[in-house]
This record gives sequence, structure tokens and C-alpha cells, in this order.
Amino acid sequence: MRATTPIIRKIYNDCNTLYFEGKLPTPIFGTYKFNRVWGSVKTRHDLDPNGRVINFQSWLRMNSRWDISEDKMIDVVLHEMIHIYIVYNGIPVTQPDGHGEEFIKVMNDINEKYGRNVKVNKEIDLEELDTDNLRRGHYICMVEMKDARSGFYPLPPNRVPKLRQTMEKFDQVKSYTLYYTEHPFFNRYLTNKKVKSFPLYYEDVEEILKQAINLTQEKQTDTKD
Repeated sequence: MRATTPIIRKIYNDCNTLYFEGKLPTPIFGTYKFNRVWGSVKTRHDLDPNGRVINFQSWLRMNSRWDISEDKMIDVVLHEMIHIYIVYNGIPVTQPDGHGEEFIKVMNDINEKYGRNVKVNKEIDLEELDTDNLRRGHYICMVEMKDARSGFYPLPPNRVPKLRQTMEKFDQVKSYTLYYTEHPFFNRYLTNKKVKSFPLYYEDVEEILKQAINLTQEKQTDTKD
């Protein structure tokens, strides 16, 4: 299951009824394609003269990049709903990231009472990323540095024609090779307009790259002295 606005809205409304007595306000829903978190929530509100929350508004977004189970998506939505519950009810937040004892108490109550698996940590780990097995096209630039480090740079398609120009900007690049592959291994890495290299040795993905298309006619070396 991939997150869409209608799916998020339905899960939220169902969870609001089942776990929060239908008392939480409805946020503005949306999706994004970040690499490291399943979901996020933002809130905004004012306080009346008695310190009560008024003019409350919230925004809940879910990561639509990954195909996950319905149970996982429900647990992530519940995680964000706990944040909304705490702020909306004026409960003091004791930790900067919002995951203090007040969050843990509500989370544990829901998990124990309803058999859910809501977690404090909503970051995506590599095992979870590996569940995305859809075949997508990836332009992968394997880079070797002059100090023996190596890695790769996932390119957006529109950056491929400018690859050599891009690599020449970096003094420490010894060589690079461009590949096109649809292997799911690279699904976990998002492309970026800025050059972002991920540590990786060629030997770690040698079998994958043997099946990839080498788009570099001649291996480029010593791009800049």
C-alpha cells in the first residue's frame, strides 16, 4: 500500500473514531517522497487568555515513496495523531522532538489496549527499505576518490548530460562510471539536484552492476588535477 491523500484521510478518520473518540480535528493531508521518515506532522495554534488552545490547525503528510503494509501505515498515522492529540489538548511537551513521557504514555496506552505497534522512532531502516521491490530506472554514477574512498551519486535524468561538467567541479574525484539500472537495491536512495554521494564500494554491488548498462564509453579518470 502506498500513501495517497484519500488513503491517509480514511485511515485518520477511522483511527480518530476508534482510538480518540472522534475528538481530534481534521488536519490538511498530503504526501512527500523523503528517504528517511515515514510521516510528519506540523501544528499551529494560539492560546486564549486562560491558556487554552484555540485556532488550531495541523498538517499531516505521509511518505508515498514506499510500498508498505496497511498495519504499518496505520501505526505511522497513529504516531502523528498522538502528536496532534498532545498539542490540541494543551498537554505540555517535555522533549524538543515531541517524544517525551507524555507521548510515550499515550503510545503505550494505545499499543496495550488495542494491540497496535506504534513506535517512538519513525525513521526508516534499511530492512524496511528493502521491502520496496518495484523496478524503477536509476542513473548511478560510481565515483572513486583520490584518497581511495568510493561511493555513488544517484542522478536525476536531466543531470545525466551534464555529468562530466559536474564531476570536473570536484578536485578529489579520480574516476567515475555512469550506469543505468532498474535494480530495486537503489530504490532506497533519492536523487537530488545537488550532488550527494553515498559511501559504497564497487565490490558491494558488482553483481548488480554487471547487469546494468554502462553509459560511459570510456572510463573517465583524473577529471581535474
